Amino acid sequence: MRRHQQLIHEAQQLELQIHQLQQQQQLALAADEKDEEAVQQIELQQQQRRQQQQQQLALAADKKDEKEEEKEEEAKQH
Repeated sequence: MRRHQQLIHEAQQLELQIHQLQQQQQLALAADEKDEEAVQQIELQQQQRRQQQQQQLALAADKKDEKEEEKEEEAKQH
């Protein structure tokens, strides 16, 4: 009888451990998904920064072109 109770107790302990491991696994999966989201978010931010830099470079080039054209116009007028 005592052995039977001991086995029941061990089985309950194992079930508890299984439950805890399942919870840890779910938390790990959730963390992985969040990591994936974070990675995607970072990649998106980097892409947006590159686009902004390209736009700023394009604007700077346009302004430079405009100034050069103005200088040429002035040179022609003089």
